Amino acid sequence: MKFKKLICLVLCTCVLIAAFNSSGIDVSAESQSEYEERIEEIDSQISAYEQKLAELAADAEKQKEYLDTLEAQIDAVESKANELQNQISEINAEIADLTANYNQLKLEVQQKNKDINKATVLIAQAEQHISDNKDLLSAKLRSAYMNGNDSTLKILMGADSLASFLTRLELMKRTSENDKKTIEAFKEKVTYLRKAKVQLEEDKKAIVVKQKQIAETVNKYNQRKQVLQASQAKYQATIAEIETKYAGIETYIASLDKNGAVYQNYINQLEQEKIAADAALDEFIKNYYASQTTVPVDNDSDGSYDNNYSSGGSSYYESSDTWAWPIGNGSYYITAYYLDSSYLAEIGSNHYGLDISGSGFYGTNIYAARAGTVISSGDAGDGYGNKVIIDHGDGFITVYAHNSVNVVSTGDYVSKGQLISYAGSSGYSTGPHLHYEIRYNGEKIDPAPYHPGYV
Repeated sequence: MKFKKLICLVLCTCVLIAAFNSSGIDVSAESQSEYEERIEEIDSQISAYEQKLAELAADAEKQKEYLDTLEAQIDAVESKANELQNQISEINAEIADLTANYNQLKLEVQQKNKDINKATVLIAQAEQHISDNKDLLSAKLRSAYMNGNDSTLKILMGADSLASFLTRLELMKRTSENDKKTIEAFKEKVTYLRKAKVQLEEDKKAIVVKQKQIAETVNKYNQRKQVLQASQAKYQATIAEIETKYAGIETYIASLDKNGAVYQNYINQLEQEKIAADAALDEFIKNYYASQTTVPVDNDSDGSYDNNYSSGGSSYYESSDTWAWPIGNGSYYITAYYLDSSYLAEIGSNHYGLDISGSGFYGTNIYAARAGTVISSGDAGDGYGNKVIIDHGDGFITVYAHNSVNVVSTGDYVSKGQLISYAGSSGYSTGPHLHYEIRYNGEKIDPAPYHPGYV
């Protein structure tokens, strides 16, 4: 789904690039309304691209939050996979120990088999020796029986002395006894060897039982190990799947950033076109109104102007003996008041003046509220845009900001009601309007009390 969305986004961007490149705005016009329409068109396009840019930024932020979620999932799954690996390692160590014990028992069984075989051979040899000795003794007994006492007497009588006789008699007794003892000794040896063989066989059986137990335990460990390895494989597959999603989202975010850069480039180009359109409109207004505006004539002996003076199609009206309303008497209205709380909420700064606007306000005549000296005319880069500041010489200063064109210069002396500029939207401005301030001894004060009936 994400990749489909990415493809759609790229295709839309290509369409927008083609549309933008084919819709260059001509800033030339024959009337003020045409200039204003072109500027409104540019503002509309800028607003549309800024909206798209905001949507891309919101989407990118959402995707980054999703990346954080995936990272947490990867960490959790990796932790479980590592835990399983630790268990597998412990089982491998147990299996290795058991295998070593099993192999040791196997060696012991082999040694027991050797000992049993050896005992079997010794038993056979002893039994053969017993059999041989029994046969020899039997032969001697048969010989003595067949020869009778004659043979024994011959042996004894052959002695040449009593000592020889006694010696021969003793030797004959010893020979008979030794033969019996030899046979008995071998019988005892056979008995011992048979017992030893039985014990060896019992020991071998015990060892074989231990071997079987170890083999069964190893088998259980291997089964458990296989279960753990299967679970670990699933975790690894899950990690790979999440990492694939992660990479896809990173690619998608990169595409959002790229398209955001494209939109920002469009906005920058449109802003340059707006600057050119504003400049063209200012030049048009300056040339047009310079040829049409008549400076008010002082009709009163006190230096003030008639209250119904008309200039360039607009009129100004005095609201008191001292102050004049700075614009004509058209259908204008106040869009922001002194210390308007919405400014503090939106831009973190108070609003120290009046914002005045209306339908078709761009290019409207702006008049001096009182007579005085122009102490600043132009754009100081402070957000006020193109402005006029007049010092009235009694602690009061008035400010007229966001103008399109100023028709007075720094150092000029102006009369109350004199045309000083044309309304515009320069500086930090969301649309054509006049920002009007009154300052007294350097402090910004509310203009409303000085213009009753207008505010």
